[in-house]
Amino acid sequence: MNRPRAAAQRHPRRTGPGPIGADASLALAVELARTAGARLLHLFTDGGIRPVTKSPGQRSSAADVEADRYIVDAIRTALPGHRIVAEESGASGPESDHTWIVDPLDGTHNFLRGRPDWGVSIAYAYRGTVMTGVFHAPTTDALYTATRGGGAHRDGHRLQVRPASHLAQSLAICSASPPPWKDTARRILDGLWGSVLDIRITGCGAAALCQVAEGSADVFAEVDGEMWDYAAGALIVEEAGGTLTDYAGRPVTSRSADVVAAASRSLHAQARAEMAGERGAPAGPPGDLL
Repeated sequence: MNRPRAAAQRHPRRTGPGPIGADASLALAVELARTAGARLLHLFTDGGIRPVTKSPGQRSSAADVEADRYIVDAIRTALPGHRIVAEESGASGPESDHTWIVDPLDGTHNFLRGRPDWGVSIAYAYRGTVMTGVFHAPTTDALYTATRGGGAHRDGHRLQVRPASHLAQSLAICSASPPPWKDTARRILDGLWGSVLDIRITGCGAAALCQVAEGSADVFAEVDGEMWDYAAGALIVEEAGGTLTDYAGRPVTSRSADVVAAASRSLHAQARAEMAGERGAPAGPPGDLL
């Protein structure tokens, strides 16, 4: 990968009050996602990356670590006063109103098995509110972006959720969860299985959120993630006109560890009701790494 300073020199340093500008945060996130994605794609086609088990059901690899190091170092060089929370390296940097949330390789299991659903997710948040979100899918070269109040786009084209109001005609994407979430995930699947037209389990939460935003899916539900899985994709859905909350019905923030997204408020309400079995939506503890 390119040296971090090469990217950092093209972006102004900003540590003062107020969020950094949408253009600046978006330009940096796009550049880093594309550069990391290009290297990951090379490793993906090479096929020589071996998995590393982090915990039961959770895997990482040298590719995750390399991409994480490149993105974190580049942000730290460009914006040394900002906080960074990344999947592989954790939280770093000073306490700050500015936080970058990084999943250097979302969909690691897919990546390791030669499946195409994986990518790089980068979000910028100010005081806990995500302002910029980027997801790059190297295998298709698709680039999803959003800025708060500025809309969501794929490769420069404005995104809009697919009009949908009936759960029975919807395509849903769900998570397959390792312990300790497998029982909750099974209840969610049981609730949706007979209520939607079809279900997919893709193994890449950020990509699934982008699919809701672009209209190729109608509902997404996952309970076993972390903030880096959802921060960028949640903003992309929101700016495309979709509705999403966590499992307790609270707004999705940079600290959320679960998500229910849908193409409309009506669809969202129907999905939550079915997943809860009319007993109230299941809620897991929110992530809190900032």
